[in-house]
Amino acid sequence: MNETVQPDRVFMALADPRRRQLLEWLAQGEMSVTDLVARTGWNQPLVSKQLAALKAADLVMVSQVGRHRLYRARLAPLQPLVSWIDQLESRWQNQFDQLDAYLGTLDDKEKNND
Repeated sequence: MNETVQPDRVFMALADPRRRQLLEWLAQGEMSVTDLVARTGWNQPLVSKQLAALKAADLVMVSQVGRHRLYRARLAPLQPLVSWIDQLESRWQNQFDQLDAYLGTLDDKEKNND
């Protein structure tokens, strides 16, 4: 599998709530298209289209068992996104901490002026 899938492709795949739902179900275990059609109530072409988008982002793996193709989630491509989001959260938290400290100094100055 391609370990260097572009983050944009993963974000695009996750942008659709139907694909996120499929990924959540597939994270619980392997399922066939027939299983997913029964679970979702969607038609087979729609399920297949959504699975193709997840596969293009390397978020699902397919194995052939007899005549059935079984899909399962592949969550490794999410790790770079999680790391990126963690970095953003850290930066924002730092900014909030600095703002909180600054506002605290303003409060102290205001109390001293009263």
